[in-house]
Amino acid sequence: MISSHGGRANNTRSFNLPQNITVKFFVTDGHDLSNDHSTEPNAWGIYNHLLPGLALPGNVSYINDRVVETVSPGQAVFNYSCWNMNDIGLQAQSGIYIVGGASVNALASPTTLHDVVTAINATKPTTIYWVACRSIM
Repeated sequence: MISSHGGRANNTRSFNLPQNITVKFFVTDGHDLSNDHSTEPNAWGIYNHLLPGLALPGNVSYINDRVVETVSPGQAVFNYSCWNMNDIGLQAQSGIYIVGGASVNALASPTTLHDVVTAINATKPTTIYWVACRSIM
């Protein structure tokens, strides 16, 4: 799971996902993912259902009901950027997490979806949940 600020420039290029990597998004390209608990989908609800893991009752259906786009292996995806949320006091919630596990990268500096995919180097099917905006900046 990537929990962060996110977006892309208008001229951002896309890349094809490698074998074994799927990316799931909760808003369409060009839109913000709200932090407001009263809106759906909202980043907090998604984050709080992914962090403890999908094995908990109801978590899979909660997440699947909020996914608006799935990009499968071999398909093109924009190379979105992500960066920490220190500016709004959410440093502890910013990072790259293993679903049901701990943070593996605190996003001390901005990175891109391509860099995350490359670092994962998945040898088995892996899903990246993009819990971030997809704004066009």
